[in-house]
Amino acid sequence: MKYLLLLLLPLQLLAQERAVLLRNVNVVDVETGTVRTGQHVLVSGNRIERITSKAITRKGARVVDGSGKFLIPGLWDMHVHVFNNISGLPPNEYYHPLFLANGVTSVREMWTKPGSLHHVRRWRSESATGSRPVPRYASVGTLVDGVPATWPNSDTVRTAAEARALVREVKASGVDFFKVYGQLSRETYAAIADECRKLNFPFAGHVPEGMTMAEASAAGQRSQEHLGYWAMFAELSDQQQKFRGLKPSELTPALRIELLQSVSAQKASALAAVLNRNRTAFCPTIVQFRATVLGDDPSIREDGRLQFTDSMDRADWTEFARRFTPGNRTLREARFRKSLDVVRMLHENGVLVLAGTDLGNPFVYAGSSLHDELSLFVEAGLSPLAALQTATLNAARFLGKEREIGTVTQGKLADLVLLEANPLADIANARKIHAVVMNGKLLTRADLDALQQDAKAQIRALGQGVQSGATGR
Repeated sequence: MKYLLLLLLPLQLLAQERAVLLRNVNVVDVETGTVRTGQHVLVSGNRIERITSKAITRKGARVVDGSGKFLIPGLWDMHVHVFNNISGLPPNEYYHPLFLANGVTSVREMWTKPGSLHHVRRWRSESATGSRPVPRYASVGTLVDGVPATWPNSDTVRTAAEARALVREVKASGVDFFKVYGQLSRETYAAIADECRKLNFPFAGHVPEGMTMAEASAAGQRSQEHLGYWAMFAELSDQQQKFRGLKPSELTPALRIELLQSVSAQKASALAAVLNRNRTAFCPTIVQFRATVLGDDPSIREDGRLQFTDSMDRADWTEFARRFTPGNRTLREARFRKSLDVVRMLHENGVLVLAGTDLGNPFVYAGSSLHDELSLFVEAGLSPLAALQTATLNAARFLGKEREIGTVTQGKLADLVLLEANPLADIANARKIHAVVMNGKLLTRADLDALQQDAKAQIRALGQGVQSGATGR
């Protein structure tokens, strides 16, 4: 079913060539944590043409009064799944208006099959031209696993020769990076790392079972995704000999508590040194992990944002929540809290931390869960500035795009979020969005509200299609 619901949107969203002038705004410098007050920011085309404290005008420009408001770079979600590769259903395009309505102007898509790249090319064109409100697809990668694969419909490799051939095939397809997954053997992983190195083709993803984060970093893996798995705690334990190599099924509740208590700041510092030396970033996706281990919490199961998910997801998520039993809640809470400690320790030791949500998983919401992730970073011990950096400057640096995006700087691409209050005082203020500039196009508060209504309309259409037996989702 094609989405033909854009009539809900104001026409200025779809075609707008006028300059945008943000007057008397407070510009947040996400590099230094300073705020430049009383600035006038002129956007022309898709670039920030000028930032000055002197009053300026531009004939025909759309003028926004920024008095008392704070301007930050557009936010990045560095781990999303827009495609439905497991079910084979079409991608969730209703995510796009929800991203922008929440200030998320760029995403890294983590499982794009080469045969689906025509969708990404279309979205990138729509984002560039402003013909439809779509975030910037900053990077897309495919997922490759060992045998047996973790998920249906995964690309898999059994031998080093197969691994090298698939790296070459994926590179030639135009995908931006190669995503490694948990069931890869040491042999196939090593072949992937070597072939990617030869082709100057980045690879990122999960740390395969039986390998350590340090080993994956040394092999050249650009980013490591997710936290909270028991092997991570074992690697950071000061009793490594006791816990390393044990399967989760071999860890009794008592052993799990002992393992969590043995996580060492010294081991975290040593791991951070390896990650930093190899320029390996860490994308913990805390918000997804929280739902995974605490999905029986009423704040998760009864979230009002369920209205921004389709009926099939809601049914799956309800079933997911039924699996939880209260008996092991204390252990699950301890596991989550220790995971926050790990994020803090790695950050304090200089590791490049990225904000990502693992959208596509239960109780993770397009756009708004990125703000949950930032709040969880602060709960873990990061400052509001450091949390904001994970979704702006750090993402740009990781992708090598810091000359184009990631800060509010003259000459850079105009992906901007105008806030009602200072996010450096309280990271929750990043949710208080007054307007968004996406690739130079102004989205007012009314436009952002319309985007959310458009997403709801798309979701309703999906539900009607399911009820009528349609399969063209």
